[in-house]
Amino acid sequence: MAGGAYISGIFQNHAIGERQGLRTKFFCEPWEPAAWEIPPTPTSAQEPYQLSARGFKLSRDQFPEAVAVWEEEAFAKTGDFLWAGPFLTVNGKVADVLRQFDLGEGELVPVPLFKADLETPWPDPYFYINYGGPKDTFLPERSRNVQLRLKVPETGQEIYEVPFKIADGDIALSAAARAGGAVWIEQKIRSRLFMSEELVAALLDTGINVDLRLAKCRIVEG
Repeated sequence: MAGGAYISGIFQNHAIGERQGLRTKFFCEPWEPAAWEIPPTPTSAQEPYQLSARGFKLSRDQFPEAVAVWEEEAFAKTGDFLWAGPFLTVNGKVADVLRQFDLGEGELVPVPLFKADLETPWPDPYFYINYGGPKDTFLPERSRNVQLRLKVPETGQEIYEVPFKIADGDIALSAAARAGGAVWIEQKIRSRLFMSEELVAALLDTGINVDLRLAKCRIVEG
């Protein structure tokens, strides 16, 4: 990763995940009902979700076993990013862009996606984003409009809160952000995705139909 970086508020974009017409099956769990009301994440999947939300790589059996489209008209309205269970998922178009970049230790995990009969494979590919591990390059003392939210007692890890709306330059990262994967989560910030400047440019050039809610970060040299 040679250039700059962006912080994305895609996790706060509630247009993603609304009435997708999907149902999920987690390993060792029954299929969710074919209903608009999404049930709580099973206890067995809560720890993997928390690990993924912090940017850690998961094993295949920590993601949902399968997903099915029970309402095709609703699913046809989903964008290039969606939620399969609690995990951020992309279609083939976005996956093709991501494959052009270094994902560090991360990878794209194929989603077994079926039609409503739970047997017929869906014709288009989808992929879970499996992050390659968090980075620790956020510089709170050089950033604007951020607040210390908590300090994890067991580790002393500081977690900072950033506002819902972030302006270009509010978030400062060290030059170490340029190393490693082009998509990641910072250790000190929860619920925000980071992407390299080159990856963002490639996604926008592709014409993705999802608002990534981007703000450019400042890279602090030295």
